Amino acid sequence: MAFEGIDQHDQQFHVVVLRQTLDLTADGPVYADEQLPLCEEDAYFGEIGRSGVREESDLCQFKPKCDVIVNGTAHAPGGRATAHFRVRLIVRKADGSPLQLPEPPQGLNPLMAASPEALEQWARDCAALRGRNQPGQTLIDKTLVITGERFLQKSSFATSWGARVCRWLTLGLLRPVPWTLSAPAPCLKVPLRPELAFGGEFRVSADSPAAGRVPAKHRLSGSNADDGLVAHAAFAANPVGAGWSENWYLDAADVTRMPAPQIEWEDAPFDLAVFGQALSGGALPEQQQLAAFGVRPKGHPDRAALVGTIEEAFIVSDRWLPEDFDFAIWNAAPPDQQIEYPGGGEVIELMNLFPPDAPGVSVDQQGNTTMQFALPEHLVFVRVRLESGAYFRLPMWLDTMSIDTDRRQLSMVWRRIVGKTSDAPIRMLEAGVQSVEQRRERDRLFAEFDEQAREMEARHG
Repeated sequence: MAFEGIDQHDQQFHVVVLRQTLDLTADGPVYADEQLPLCEEDAYFGEIGRSGVREESDLCQFKPKCDVIVNGTAHAPGGRATAHFRVRLIVRKADGSPLQLPEPPQGLNPLMAASPEALEQWARDCAALRGRNQPGQTLIDKTLVITGERFLQKSSFATSWGARVCRWLTLGLLRPVPWTLSAPAPCLKVPLRPELAFGGEFRVSADSPAAGRVPAKHRLSGSNADDGLVAHAAFAANPVGAGWSENWYLDAADVTRMPAPQIEWEDAPFDLAVFGQALSGGALPEQQQLAAFGVRPKGHPDRAALVGTIEEAFIVSDRWLPEDFDFAIWNAAPPDQQIEYPGGGEVIELMNLFPPDAPGVSVDQQGNTTMQFALPEHLVFVRVRLESGAYFRLPMWLDTMSIDTDRRQLSMVWRRIVGKTSDAPIRMLEAGVQSVEQRRERDRLFAEFDEQAREMEARHG
């Protein structure tokens, strides 16, 4: 598909975008029989506004980096129910040169041979390394913790009364949270959805029994009191999540039980201290980065800021975009899942995101499953033919990799922008694909041509 775009300097350009679908098989990614179409509008897991975004529209103008997005289900190691387990996403560059073998062992002096035991160990070390290459540079290494279902429960009257006495006796220096967090129930699998990560939102409508109990300072007024709402608040980093609320709302709505997050950071787990900070309106900096492998909401404060400065001067102008608009706003993955455009051959590893019996999965001694595959090395390009008859090719950029572990599929979205000028009007834009074999043959021919050119230059130079 091709369409037109415009940047913050009012420079127009053409956009060409192409989507490929590959099945993840035991032998690696292969082209799927059914190729999925471009995603033309944001797709949600469920009801819009009450569920997370599964994938964003492919029809954005430009992404400065490549999004790596994973949707699907987390599976407990060994297929055995457990209270919590880890999932992991690794992306690294293709392996490099062969690993260097260790030097043969030496004796106590140059005239003595090494011991048989040392020689046997050296032979074993060489055998273990032979045929292996240097691992490529790690681009992404992200671990999350999955828990079973758990709940926040408001304490009994006696416990709440005790908390008030504690605050009174310590002059407010100690403020216990009058809630408990249940132990996670054993789980076999948990969907990777933002609804199960930390976050949340609440609304109080005018016809709700809680409307009359909303404190005055939290009531909406004027133009903010739209759609019959009396009060509304959300954790902007993840409005559809769980575990976030504020004291005044829980009191007004008489909430005594609520679900807790089931997806959390390994080094910043959800606990009563985090919940207590939320209740008091704390900033929660460690929870601002969504604990997820999927799409980061457009309303996330860090992402929303990339739209630039929307002020009166811009609103009344005829400009399409603010001068400080950043195209990085179209990168939908969390920042730690954005990489430079892949060149092909990159290795992806997914831990505990496939069931143990899935084809192509390896299982370690602890029962952790790992699916590993390499990106195909084909070349995707756009043919550009000008009105003048001139013709050239431009490589397209792989700017979105979306992995669906439930469907065992990899979607790759390629994009290229081509400048639009009156000096060189374009007659045709056409996307094309060159297979790995064709690409290697092309590289071989170019290498031969370069070698012949160097030889001729040496003879006639």
